[in-house]
Amino acid sequence: MKRGFTLPELLIVMGVLAILTTLATVNLLRPQHQASTVAAVNILMADIRQQQLKTMLGNTEGSNNFNVTLEPPFQVLTTFPNNQIVFQAGSGEVAGPNTITITNPNGPTTTTLTINHYGTIESVD
Repeated sequence: MKRGFTLPELLIVMGVLAILTTLATVNLLRPQHQASTVAAVNILMADIRQQQLKTMLGNTEGSNNFNVTLEPPFQVLTTFPNNQIVFQAGSGEVAGPNTITITNPNGPTTTTLTINHYGTIESVD
């Protein structure tokens, strides 16, 4: 009596292992995409707060055209006119409540920042 595995049995086992490896890899990459999105949102929030504070203190020298650039592959959509946040000197207020949406196309993570009339970040969804 010969002992061993047949070719169909080996192919089935290899197929199952390939499927399990693929699922494990996909699930391990998800937290990495989520962590990079959280880091990008934190950087953006810090930059917004810093510019608001500079404007409130009257220190607008060199900060009138401050641009924030996030690392690729992030996409940013805003409801601000011309995609610009303009803080009022002295008060730091902005025109109406607006949102900033940050999307990471590599992962299913989308974060929305809501900035209220007073220029403060009201919610992060």
